[in-house]
Amino acid sequence: SQAPWTAASVSSVITSQYPPHQYDYKNYHLSPDSPNLIALLKNNGYRAAIFSNADPMLSMTLSEIKDSFESFYICNTTSANIVKQAIDWITNHRNQPFFAWVYLFEPHGPYTVEPYYYNEFLSDELYKLKNVAIAEDDGVKNEFYSFGVIPRFVAEKDITDVGYYIAKYDGKIRS
Repeated sequence: SQAPWTAASVSSVITSQYPPHQYDYKNYHLSPDSPNLIALLKNNGYRAAIFSNADPMLSMTLSEIKDSFESFYICNTTSANIVKQAIDWITNHRNQPFFAWVYLFEPHGPYTVEPYYYNEFLSDELYKLKNVAIAEDDGVKNEFYSFGVIPRFVAEKDITDVGYYIAKYDGKIRS
């Protein structure tokens, strides 16, 4: 990922550019002037669809290129429902060139997952990092997320061990 937040990461995937070049940070929109994968595929005979429960951020980020998608299914629902919608669409388009993007909101924070999913990661040498401060605000007040701190919406109690949060993130992926 080119950035630690959804909107900038998604725009990098679609444009193959680093975030400062194609993303309007103040309005959370992908620049309509940037070349993008979805338009390129559409212009070459592919049908494109996106299925996600990362709403509203993903809807805002992709709003400028929404019409490039044949199916734009982004809503607040379960991951199971998103996957079902994607499978149905793929089944109906399997004999044609297509691009189906399934973007599930998990594992965004807070990382609510049973301990057995992340406990084994806690002792992993990769997680022997440092303690850092918890952000003073939730990041919404800033135009950018604060770097070098633990985001407030992820923080649990007074835990400042970065390895703990990485292990919970990995545990969420595992679950």
